[in-house]
Amino acid sequence: KLICGASRTSVYLSNFITMASCGIFLVLMGYAVALGLGLPLFGSFEMPVSAVLALSLISILFTLAYVSIFHMVSMTSSSKTTSAVCCILLAFALFFIAIVLFNSLAQPEYIEQLSASSMKAGQIVTTEDAVLETVKNPAYLSGMKREIYQNIMDFLPSGQMVQLLNGGDIHIFRAAFYSIFIIVGTNVIGLRIFKKKDIK
Repeated sequence: KLICGASRTSVYLSNFITMASCGIFLVLMGYAVALGLGLPLFGSFEMPVSAVLALSLISILFTLAYVSIFHMVSMTSSSKTTSAVCCILLAFALFFIAIVLFNSLAQPEYIEQLSASSMKAGQIVTTEDAVLETVKNPAYLSGMKREIYQNIMDFLPSGQMVQLLNGGDIHIFRAAFYSIFIIVGTNVIGLRIFKKKDIK
């Protein structure tokens, strides 16, 4: 394409548009299969149609965010093997981070535990002394730390995916903004690197 006179900008963006179209097509095909099997088996949606459309839009946007990240890596790398390995490792790393963050955010604020008071004679604890009480969960995230964790979850495309799959409380507008930010940001950075890349 470059030999035929196409600019590096058009080469980079046309390749992204092709990959983005494939990503959107796969997402829509997945929804088509889910609707084709789900509606006859389980009936209509339990949530409003507007919520279903909003979550569908979020899934398309975080798919495009994934595409833009991997496209940047592949277009700026000189080796197809290296770029493929980097993309696979990056996908696993993003997913692992999202799982860790989700498990931390999913911790309940209060937990029930058995508290036993020891008997004076011989310090022996019996089942009759055990009392089930509700106590503060030390693993529960609160305040600024919880807000930071939630923002990272909403920022990462893997975090958005994990929240959708597990029915988490995803912030629709914030997640959409972050996905668009990643799409635009990675394309700008990738395009600048690709323009300076030494094409072999």
